[in-house]
Amino acid sequence: MGDVTRLRQVLVNLLGNAMKFTHAGEVVVSVTSRSLGGSEHELQFAVRDTGIGIAGDRLDRLFKSFSQVDSSTTRQYGGTGLGLAISKRLSELMGGKMWVESTVGMGSTFSFTIVASSAPAVPQKHQRNDQPLISGRRLLIVDDNETNRRILTMQSRSWGMIPEAVASGKEASSSCSRRNCLIWPSSTCKCRRWTARRWPPRYGGGSASGVFQW
Repeated sequence: MGDVTRLRQVLVNLLGNAMKFTHAGEVVVSVTSRSLGGSEHELQFAVRDTGIGIAGDRLDRLFKSFSQVDSSTTRQYGGTGLGLAISKRLSELMGGKMWVESTVGMGSTFSFTIVASSAPAVPQKHQRNDQPLISGRRLLIVDDNETNRRILTMQSRSWGMIPEAVASGKEASSSCSRRNCLIWPSSTCKCRRWTARRWPPRYGGGSASGVFQW
């Protein structure tokens, strides 16, 4: 059954590896749940990176003790080859399994499952999904990162908003005048912060409920 200490050890190991082998791009952790009946659930975790990737004919070495993909990896990145073997065993002790999917030059996804019992939820005021002030409002999300767009879309939908996500300012400019609210990351936004409650003229004007920048 699920154990918080074992789970933390597995995630720390997988995340450490992902960060070590990813020089550009991103590392993303996701989790899904499937009911097994009663109070038991199967949780599936996935750690996806955009790192160097692993050749298909070498994947079988990953979960063997004291084994590395190849000697050059050991020389460049270090490691004993024990981390993945231990993580796989820990996931099995928690009623699950571990596997990997990888493409050289594109990255890897390490997935594992555990079985855990549900616990009574303790509602937190700041986590309430009912947001009457913004529920039903249309939202335009502008971000050049696909993962960020997906997370923001899911979060805004949970608040009852109607989101549309685009990847660039050019795509946003054709839609801005029809939206109530704009989220635009400061890393990609080349314009000054908008304080007025109307869209700038170059984006069609019109009233806006709010403009957020971070």
